[in-house]
Amino acid sequence: MTAPFRRCPIEAVIFDLDGTLLDSAAQIAAAINVLFRARGLETFDEVEIAQFIGWGSRHLIELAFASRGSILSDKQIVAQEKLYLVNYASIAERDIVFFPGAINLIRTMAERELRLGICTNKPERIARTILQKVELLPMFGAIIGGDSGFGLKPSPAPLYAALQRVKATSPQTVFVGDSAIDNEAAFAAEVPFARVRHPGYPTPITPFEPEYKLGELSELAAIVDRRNKVAAPWLSLSSLMWTERLRRQRKRIACLSMQPLQTPV
Repeated sequence: MTAPFRRCPIEAVIFDLDGTLLDSAAQIAAAINVLFRARGLETFDEVEIAQFIGWGSRHLIELAFASRGSILSDKQIVAQEKLYLVNYASIAERDIVFFPGAINLIRTMAERELRLGICTNKPERIARTILQKVELLPMFGAIIGGDSGFGLKPSPAPLYAALQRVKATSPQTVFVGDSAIDNEAAFAAEVPFARVRHPGYPTPITPFEPEYKLGELSELAAIVDRRNKVAAPWLSLSSLMWTERLRRQRKRIACLSMQPLQTPV
């Protein structure tokens, strides 16, 4: 994946939310602990719950209960998920914690006129509300959540959808995430991946190496500047080539999500 992508300028950045921009483990633990106290089960701290974050709320419920020896039926998982989402929405929209440098990075990328998007397994409404609360929502051209109709990562379909909405192609984009799920989605979508590591969150186990490893989010700005400087001679590449690539990405979204595509406006 390496050489061809580095010839292209970075024109778009897609971010994961939980564990990448948002330090949400404490809020997720608080929301799920309400359910566990009601059942007399041992609660979680933020470090322990972090290992279950990223796959979406239904998988979170299933794994968390299983870790306490409680195996739920599909019906019970759905019921507990609904209760959890009510708890989490109220907590997450009140106690918003971004990682150091996250908000400044987003504003810096927007000021440089990069197209920004979110690709998360978190419900879209909650993601939008959080970003609106900190006045970042207008900076994003795409908010793709786990319930947006494109499935969940690690499927590449939600990432393709984000690319389509920001009108970018895979080589011109960097996907920033923290987990194996993010890494696998980026690999499947052929999007260069920048993995960030934050204290308290598990080390991802995946056979795929990221294009970039970030010790902190602020390092991304230098990577974008460096890539775009090196890529300058390639800016004259035919726009027809990028149009064709975008057309193929749209076709992949349709196949993966099994939904009819709408032409972006």
